Amino acid sequence: AWAAIFAKKTTDFEFNVTNNIVQKERFRYFIKVPELAAFYNEITDYRTAADVGVDRPEKNEILHNIPPTPDQEEFIKRLMEFAKSGDATLLGRPKLSETEEKAKMLIATDYARKMALDMRMISPNYEDHPDNKASHCAKMIADYYRRFDAQKGTQFVFSDLGTWQGNECWSVYSEIKRKLVEDYGIPANEIRFIQECKSEKARKAVISAMNEGSVRVLFGSTSMLGTGVNAQKRAVAIHHLDTPWRPSDLEQRNGRAVRARNEIAKHFADNKVDVIIYAVEKSLDSYKFNLLHCKQMFISQLKSGALGARTIDEGAMDEKSGMNFSEYMAILSGNTDLLDKAKLEKKIAALEGERKSFNKARNESVWKLETRQEEMERNDGLIAKLQED
Repeated sequence: AWAAIFAKKTTDFEFNVTNNIVQKERFRYFIKVPELAAFYNEITDYRTAADVGVDRPEKNEILHNIPPTPDQEEFIKRLMEFAKSGDATLLGRPKLSETEEKAKMLIATDYARKMALDMRMISPNYEDHPDNKASHCAKMIADYYRRFDAQKGTQFVFSDLGTWQGNECWSVYSEIKRKLVEDYGIPANEIRFIQECKSEKARKAVISAMNEGSVRVLFGSTSMLGTGVNAQKRAVAIHHLDTPWRPSDLEQRNGRAVRARNEIAKHFADNKVDVIIYAVEKSLDSYKFNLLHCKQMFISQLKSGALGARTIDEGAMDEKSGMNFSEYMAILSGNTDLLDKAKLEKKIAALEGERKSFNKARNESVWKLETRQEEMERNDGLIAKLQED
C-alpha cells in the first residue's frame, strides 16, 4: 500500500549473481514527496551527529581529478562507438545476444567503470602507466604516510572493484601496494588487505595493529571494511578509488575515520580527516560522485522535512542498471554542453510526464464533477416528484 502511494516501478536490465543479464522490476521514482516527508517526520525524531554534539573530526572532501591515459582515451572512443552501434567486437567480446542488445547501455556502463579504475580490469594485455589511478593513489598515500610519520598516522583505501583475490591474481590493491613498497619505500608489513583476514581473530589483530600504528595502510571493500571496524585512533585520510552506489555506503566508509576517539586527527590535523575521491576525467567517476551527493541531499531533506519537489528520480545510474545514452555520450566526450543538454532533455521529459499526469487527473475530476452534478439534478427531480405524491 505504501509503495502504491509513494513510489513507481520501472523495468530495467541488470546483472545477476552469475553475471548474466536479466530483466527486473525496481522502484525508481518517488512521488508525492512532500507528503512522504511529512509522514516520515510524524513517526521519527531525526537528529544528526552535530545536533547531539558528538565530538568527532570533520571530513575534508577532495576530488582528485586525473587526466585519462592514452589507452583510456582510445578506449573511451571505442566505448562511445559501441554505445552507438552495439558492435561488441570493439570491446573485444563476441557479438551481442538479443538480451544483451537490449541491455547495451548496462554493458557500456560496466566497461566504463572498469576502465576508469584501471585498464588491466579490461584486459591483462594493457600495461601500467605513471598517470593511472593506481599511480596517483600511491603517491597520495605516500605523501600522507610521510606527513604523519611521527604520529604513525593510518589510512584506509576503499574499492569495490579490483579487490584482492589472492597473491596469484592481479588486483588494484596489490598493484598499489607494489608501488608503495618499490617506489616509495614503505615496508610491506605495514600495508594490509582486509580480505587477508580469514578469521575474526585475524580481523581483530589487524584492527588492533591499525590503532597501534604498526599497520599504516588498510585496503578493503565497502562490505568488508565499511562496517564493524573501529580502527580510527590514528586515521588521517580515506581514499576512494571508486564510489559506492548508496550514500549510506559512502557514509559507512568515511565513518572508519570520521568518528569519535580519533586522536591523531584531533591533536595533529585540526580535527579533520581528508577524504580523497579519485576521478578520471571524461569517465563516469565525477558524474557518479555528484549523483551520490544528490541522493544524499534528497535523503537529508526528506528527514528534515525541507523538500519542495513533488517527484524524485532515484538516479539515472545505479548498482543494477546502466545509465541513459545521452548522458553517457556527453560524459565520455567531455563536452559539458552535451551533458547540460542531456540534463535539460531529462527535465523536460519529467515535466511532460507531470503535465500528462496533471491533465489526466484534471479530466478525471471534471468528469466526476459533471457526473455528480447530473446525479444531483436527477435526485432533485426525484425528490420533487416524491413531494408531489
